[in-house]
Amino acid sequence: MMKKEQDELIQAEKIRAEIKELEIKGKKLCKKNGHSKIFYSFWGYIHCARCGEQIGDKLGSIFPEADKMIGVECNDSPCEICDPLIKKLNPFDKKMLELHKSLNKLGYAI
Repeated sequence: MMKKEQDELIQAEKIRAEIKELEIKGKKLCKKNGHSKIFYSFWGYIHCARCGEQIGDKLGSIFPEADKMIGVECNDSPCEICDPLIKKLNPFDKKMLELHKSLNKLGYAI
């Protein structure tokens, strides 16, 4: 394995660990306030990016709440759907979104 690949893998593992640590706090927030407006998908299943819990799927159709939520796979280009939603996020969810996007930029998933 090349040095650059090793560094990226180490960085990805640090980000994953930080996400998992924040998910513990996120579970409490989700129980109290409902799920976050940020999500990630894996094999068609939609998960809350704050707590990791499955909140829906796209297996037989579309995910109806998608236009009211921010996918962590979304790139950083200006978007008429995501931009207003990002402004409304609380600091905790903004941090989770940053971490997930950092992981995606490295080419890794949760």
